Amino acid sequence: MSEQIQLEQQAEQGKNAEDLRQNPVYKIAMAKMRETCIRGWENSALTDQASREAAYFTLKAANSFEVELDKIIGSGAMASNALKQKKGK
Repeated sequence: MSEQIQLEQQAEQGKNAEDLRQNPVYKIAMAKMRETCIRGWENSALTDQASREAAYFTLKAANSFEVELDKIIGSGAMASNALKQKKGK
C-alpha cells in the first residue's frame, strides 16, 4: 500500500473518530455510562466488592476507549497535515 493511500486512510479514520467524539448521542451514552458506574460504586454495600470492582473496570474501559479514540484523531490530524504538505509541493 502506498504512503499516499495510508495517509488518506488515516486522515479519514481521524475524521470519523472526531465525528464520533462530537456526536451528541455518543456524548449522552458515555456520560450515562460513567454516571451509572459512579452511582453503582457510591450505592454499593460495604461488603459488595464485586459490584465496586465491576464499576471501576467499566469506567476504566470507557476511559481507555476514549484514549484510543483520541489517538486515532491525533494520527488522522497528522496524516491530514502530511497530505496538505505533499499537495503544496
